[in-house]
Amino acid sequence: MWQGLFFGHVLGGDTTFSDLLIIVLSLLSISKLHSMRQTMASNKNQHYVPQCYLKNFSIDKSKAAICLYNLDRKKLIKKAPIKNQCSKNYFYGEDLALEKALQPIEGQFSKIVRNLENINYVLTDNEKTFLKEFWLIQYARTEEFSKFIAESAEQDIKTLFSIDVKMKIKEVVRRSMQSASKSKYLIEDLKVCILKNNTKTNFVTSDHPAVLTNRWYFLNKKVQFRSFGLQSAGGLFVLPLTPKILMLAYDKDVYSIANKGGWAQLKNTYDVDAFNYLQLLSCRANIYTADPDSSRYLEDLHSKVQYSKSLQGHKTEFYISDNSDGKIRDENRIDVSEIRVNQKFFKVSQPVYVAPPIWPRVINWKPNGFIMTNDTYDDFVRQAVIKKIRRNDFYKMPIREG
Repeated sequence: MWQGLFFGHVLGGDTTFSDLLIIVLSLLSISKLHSMRQTMASNKNQHYVPQCYLKNFSIDKSKAAICLYNLDRKKLIKKAPIKNQCSKNYFYGEDLALEKALQPIEGQFSKIVRNLENINYVLTDNEKTFLKEFWLIQYARTEEFSKFIAESAEQDIKTLFSIDVKMKIKEVVRRSMQSASKSKYLIEDLKVCILKNNTKTNFVTSDHPAVLTNRWYFLNKKVQFRSFGLQSAGGLFVLPLTPKILMLAYDKDVYSIANKGGWAQLKNTYDVDAFNYLQLLSCRANIYTADPDSSRYLEDLHSKVQYSKSLQGHKTEFYISDNSDGKIRDENRIDVSEIRVNQKFFKVSQPVYVAPPIWPRVINWKPNGFIMTNDTYDDFVRQAVIKKIRRNDFYKMPIREG
């Protein structure tokens, strides 16, 4: 299975109730760990979306304030202090180790964004790699993702063992980011394109700005009701950088984007709206914008995704282990109540995503595009990932098939 894949984790076929009990005890210890720590930090207001990022969407030259649209209140606050956004007391822990480790990364990110604000700047290969890895770290460090991981684990424990446990978010985020660092090999093959917004409508961002979506998965009947992750064919990795610049990493075997020197020009608000819808679907509570007159626009976008956003969540499925080859197959799916003591099984825990109302027209299907599959739950993966993990049981399938 995919080691380090943290948004759709799978326990291997040798997993039994005894193995899961060990995991439960580990999770219980995590939930108590920080209650025993005494060290206090001088800088307790820690940001899970960095201030250097949010300042790119500030409303004035001082870069101290930003416009905030709150989904619950459906209200635009025109001058919200950036220092108070996307932060919690001791979000990463009292010892400041992780907070300090992120500072040089954030500094390098700011440098790259400044370079991109120069007309026709061409990213180096190292900068492209950095932006992909920054996306990965940002995805794993937010409150939204940490709460998803915690709630998933809590739900699984309650389903299997009727035990109520509350996870400590700060420990979950630390472990999520450790997992992210081990998963970098899953995104090395992605192609990077910078999108220049030439319209009067700004890109917006959010409290969970690094978006993972997958147009091919949503439109292909063969993968209905399945989730996707870093390794999946057809992945789209989105991060707005400024109101006028957006980073898009994508599966080059499935999609094609017309560009010059790594830049694609957006001249139609349809494309900008499509990317902004992704932020509405991704965020936990707040959308951020540099436009103080965008209240009606954001209300309109919100109204179109409000219902579908409510369908997002988490699901866990169980499969009997097939001793012949140890692979997961749909016909082996069972209800948790059917699992017998010491029976070997797979547990597949994954997020439930929803598709946006529209897809950006700038993203085209690649002629003769393909994905890799082996007709099991491992299926629909990018070719470069298959080569990286040295699997030989996959074959090519045209993207239009199914």
